[in-house]
Amino acid sequence: MAQKAHYLVRVKANTQSLLKQIQAQTCFDSPTALHQTNHKKDNLIKREIHCFPYQNQLDQWAEAQIATAIRVERTFMRKEGPHLETAYYISSHHWSEHQAALAIRNHWHIENRLHWVKDVVLKEDLFTPTAENAPKNMALINNLVVCLYRKNVF
Repeated sequence: MAQKAHYLVRVKANTQSLLKQIQAQTCFDSPTALHQTNHKKDNLIKREIHCFPYQNQLDQWAEAQIATAIRVERTFMRKEGPHLETAYYISSHHWSEHQAALAIRNHWHIENRLHWVKDVVLKEDLFTPTAENAPKNMALINNLVVCLYRKNVF
């Protein structure tokens, strides 16, 4: 926050009080909701994005300067039938639904392109060195491996 950059963060169950507050503030549909539909492989994916001005009721989150609460509902098919997934986000920026959708998709593009590879292929989460500069060195080596692989294989 000292850098004056805006953030967009997914709110998960590990921040239970904030998650409950965001769920309560976003439980109705926004009049400007964005509806998106796209095909991925043979699956039809529908998204609804709702943005709301954040109303802070928790002192512990006052310093975060949250401006927008976002609810994203995604419907897609699984083997057992249609599946609905709801995700909640907070941001320090006042987003429109279109802006929020783009920012979230860009975030997931990075997550899927880099972090998933590092987590699943390189098993980065299973190996967490703690000695002095070891975490930074390991991250540097993993980034180098991913870059070299992509340059020579993709």
